Amino acid sequence: MKQVALTVGQTFVFELDSNPATGYSWMVMSSDGLTVSEEFREAEDGTGKQLFMIHADHPGEYVFELQYRKPDDDMAVDGMIAEVTVTSA
Repeated sequence: MKQVALTVGQTFVFELDSNPATGYSWMVMSSDGLTVSEEFREAEDGTGKQLFMIHADHPGEYVFELQYRKPDDDMAVDGMIAEVTVTSA
């Protein structure tokens, strides 16, 4: 489990390998209390990186969870969980 410490107003970026040609992609499973935006950066071979930017809006303890899976499948082939602690500036 990853530990991330932020102050209100900061942004943290998770960068994960992804290959959309396989039908798999990283999906946000839990992000309550965090503002999340996503971007994909493609490499020449069609693979790439999925970037998830989490922005800390309010102090607190949060869980950010991602799963690597197909949209129509409940079975994940990989996952990532981060505990995010946000403190006042």
